Amino acid sequence: MTTIAARFALKNIRANRLVNIPFVISNGIMFLLYNVMVSLQSNQYVLTRHKDLITFIQYGSWLILILAGVFVLYSNRFLMSRRKQELALYSILGLEKRHIRRILFIELLILFAFMTIISTIGGFIFGKLIFAGLNELLHDSGVKLMNYPFSAQAFLMTAGFELAFFFVLFVINCSKIRSKAPLALLTGEKKGEKEPRSNWVLLVIGLAALSYGYYQAMHVEGLLSAISKIVFAVLAVALATYCLFISFSVIYLKYRRKRKSYYKARNFLNISGLLYRMKSHAVGLASMAIMACGVILTLSTVFVMYSNMEKTVDGLLHNRYYELYSIQNTEQSPSTDELQQWAGEVEEKARQTTEAYTKVKDGISITQLTSAVLYSSQEIKYVSRKEKDLMNPKDGFKTGFAVLGSLDEYNRYFGTDVKLSQGQALIYSNRDSVSNIKSLKIGDKTYQLSKGKTMVSSNFNVDYIFLVLPDQKTMLEVSDLLQAPDEMGMGTITNSYYAWNAADQSEALNRAVKSMNHDNFVAINETEARNEVYSLNGGFLFLGLVVGLVFLIGTVLVTYYKQVNEAYEDREKYQIMKQVGLPDALIRRTAASQIVWLFFAPLAVAIVHCLAAGKIMSNILILFGVSNMTYYMIRLGIVTGIFALVYLLIFFLTSRIYYRIVR
Repeated sequence: MTTIAARFALKNIRANRLVNIPFVISNGIMFLLYNVMVSLQSNQYVLTRHKDLITFIQYGSWLILILAGVFVLYSNRFLMSRRKQELALYSILGLEKRHIRRILFIELLILFAFMTIISTIGGFIFGKLIFAGLNELLHDSGVKLMNYPFSAQAFLMTAGFELAFFFVLFVINCSKIRSKAPLALLTGEKKGEKEPRSNWVLLVIGLAALSYGYYQAMHVEGLLSAISKIVFAVLAVALATYCLFISFSVIYLKYRRKRKSYYKARNFLNISGLLYRMKSHAVGLASMAIMACGVILTLSTVFVMYSNMEKTVDGLLHNRYYELYSIQNTEQSPSTDELQQWAGEVEEKARQTTEAYTKVKDGISITQLTSAVLYSSQEIKYVSRKEKDLMNPKDGFKTGFAVLGSLDEYNRYFGTDVKLSQGQALIYSNRDSVSNIKSLKIGDKTYQLSKGKTMVSSNFNVDYIFLVLPDQKTMLEVSDLLQAPDEMGMGTITNSYYAWNAADQSEALNRAVKSMNHDNFVAINETEARNEVYSLNGGFLFLGLVVGLVFLIGTVLVTYYKQVNEAYEDREKYQIMKQVGLPDALIRRTAASQIVWLFFAPLAVAIVHCLAAGKIMSNILILFGVSNMTYYMIRLGIVTGIFALVYLLIFFLTSRIYYRIVR
């Protein structure tokens, strides 16, 4: 019987190749990616050179594994839904359920064997490409492909999870056979053809969730506010997407059915066909919209981060090659003598070390006072440790930092000759709404403002207001005003920098500068700064690319199966319409109209979601030194355009399969 079952299984796999091949390829690619991620986790080169990246890879591997499970279950559900009549016929022809189970076992075994081959061989080959690309992303030029050997651990873990999913699917499929009689299986494909009901409760829930999610996304000011709101906004919009696709689409189509234009031939066929389709396809359309949104947002974020990294490096060391800095954290503001003493120590240490090898060039000394504050467009005030909710302060205030600098250092740094009187200041903020204000109240004083430039290091990735004041005395006065009077303030951080270039750079000089690191001083050069920026941001970039690829695979998979499923459902209807005498051109136009509506509705919804998320995403990107919303929105538009073209290509490819099946 096993030989006969094997023949049945091979015959079934060939007969259902239109759905089996995508099942093997799409899920094989998911496990291929998981194989690569596990290989990178245990790769000695990555562990030695990029150990900070391991955490991101671990997150990515678990995400891929979870989504792989979702895709496998979704694909299997579709495969089994297409085979109900076939399985019923086996029973009618005299095969026992244990024989059918044996056939299903062999079929799944063959499919998962091919998946394992793809994930193992493809994972090793594709893993080498990802490994080389990852190191290129991190600007590591010393990598060789031999540094990525075959990982037995990755193979065993991947094969183990594939085997686990194999048994899960086998148990699920067997339970469906055991719980249903042949007649129930025979008529199973006809279910879902009743007219769907108008669900007003889901409509209200969807509109409420969408309003809440959009409100949260559009009413954020600053990084902390965005971090606290993004999870709830995402969950609310995802819930709203499902609810509205299920309810609003049906209600809208029923509304159109009541209009006189419904009785025109084209509208009649189109609207009635869509109405019956929505019951079985609404959830799939919502899933497509969410995954398309995930692809666009993830890849646009990656694009912005990568294109901004060199700018981050340039601003990290105040546009010099070397920098030495000292950080003093005090309960209250320092004195003028302490400021000058700390700045002098930093400069003297840098000069002594550098001039033992070569001359100092373009040296600049910078001293800044930093305090945590609550700010609005009219006022800055101190933050007390008594504050209960710094993530969402009240009365229109936002949480951030005030960075104070002196006019003398500002003019030397930029080569300008700006003059300020008492009561005047220059302002710059990474929040555009603050950079252009004309006056600002601090304590009991009001300062008249002009827009300036920033001297704040580019790794200051939080909301900040940079104020240039006439002299150090005024700096200290303002710093005192930003301390809580009840000794419950957050304290003052004094940053003393000395940034410079060297006449001749050498390894000996680099080692000498590095040796200056101790409790009071931190030294760094541009090469090290670049490596740190690319190492940290590269981890997020890599994770973002992997997530974007996974969402793209999911979008293609769901789209393909939805089109194939619709084709099988429409094949009989297509033949009936031809038999009753409807023109072939009208039938094709009706089918094309329905396909376009069902295909591009998720894309339109995804684009609207992405536009609504523009503000909260641009605030999140402050973490990576990007504070310009226009900069982000331009790149979001580019990524959306490219994705729309890819989506259009998927549409044309799957439409050809659709028409091949229905005809």
